[in-house]
Amino acid sequence: MVDDFAAQNTGLPFEVEIIKRFERDFCLTFPEDIHSFDYLALINYLNYPIDFPASPHSIDVIGKATLTSDFQGVQESLIGEKALFYIPENDKDFDLVFVDTATNSTLKFSLSEQVWQPASSRMPPGVRMLS
Repeated sequence: MVDDFAAQNTGLPFEVEIIKRFERDFCLTFPEDIHSFDYLALINYLNYPIDFPASPHSIDVIGKATLTSDFQGVQESLIGEKALFYIPENDKDFDLVFVDTATNSTLKFSLSEQVWQPASSRMPPGVRMLS
């Protein structure tokens, strides 16, 4: 799925290392870093991959990062906060990525509108177990 994401977004300047931790548990790292928008788009894509058959299994994806000014539009008071990125439970929009910070702030980011907005946490139980 990561290769497919990169192929659909040709020219993405990131390198990814994929480490298999358990039978169905993988950890992706970005040794050279990844642009914040590409990171959010990848989290969304891994939940809603294009051209992959529907599976009877669900996919739970959580991203961990420290908020920086690269996350354009995020409140300045949150810069430097550790954050968990995920797709919200019962998502009907298909272009939102939520972030819960260490200070219990929750924001949502619309990939289409590219705007951060305050939100209530909607972390799915499967994602909560991964965090």
